[in-house]
Amino acid sequence: MKYIVYTLLLVSVTLRAAGQTGFQVEPPKLTFDKQNGKLAPLRVKLTNTSAVGMVIRASCVDWRRDTLGDQQFLPAGTLPVSCCPYLRVQPETIELAPGTAHEIVVTLTPDQSLTQELHHGMLMLTQINEREISAAQGVQVGFLMRVQIGVHLYHIPKAGLTKTMSIDTMLAGPATENHRVSVRVNNTGKTNVESQLRVEITNLVTSEEVKLPVIPVNSLPGERIWVKAALPEKLTKGRYLIIAIVDSGSDVPLQVAELETDIP
Repeated sequence: MKYIVYTLLLVSVTLRAAGQTGFQVEPPKLTFDKQNGKLAPLRVKLTNTSAVGMVIRASCVDWRRDTLGDQQFLPAGTLPVSCCPYLRVQPETIELAPGTAHEIVVTLTPDQSLTQELHHGMLMLTQINEREISAAQGVQVGFLMRVQIGVHLYHIPKAGLTKTMSIDTMLAGPATENHRVSVRVNNTGKTNVESQLRVEITNLVTSEEVKLPVIPVNSLPGERIWVKAALPEKLTKGRYLIIAIVDSGSDVPLQVAELETDIP
């Protein structure tokens, strides 16, 4: 019996599986912004980086994030803010010879109900000839690799949408697992926001400062997401001031939260 392994990539990268099989997709995100009363079609470029021919099929799915920021995928049209019912892709099936590239045209034709708020979806580009690729490479295994790459889709109405973020909860110290800093960010606006979380730690006795690596945080309207940052393993015992900063760009005020805690 043969099994199919489904592998999903949600960034514009090359996946090289058995026998150096993969393809690239760019850009990783499409934003349809209504201008002059109509929406312009957008293009996505697919490149076959492997030594074998590939057949790729386009489809659309809904998605949302859970409280930890992980994406959950749903059938097209499941969510009331889905843009999948209004999406058209030409062509839907693409054949790519080794080392070649091809563009597909993505069009959104919303009705009036779609113009009132942000709608979104995910354009899935799926390799569908995994059996032929395995046979061409002489791979004799019990698993077949099917590659998917997702392109984020956003529809922004003609009218501007408010863009706001907040920090509503912050936890740190021994009360959190593995001595992590946990920050819950809340997208309180009406559009998607790409943010960065910065965490700075100061020892209140020695004044020693530590800055943790920046963590990207992407969110949709109404999402409240826990973001966790690990404290340094060799952090000196003592009382600390921890500052969390959410930076969502020049058009959104910085959000700052502070917490004092003892770290054993």
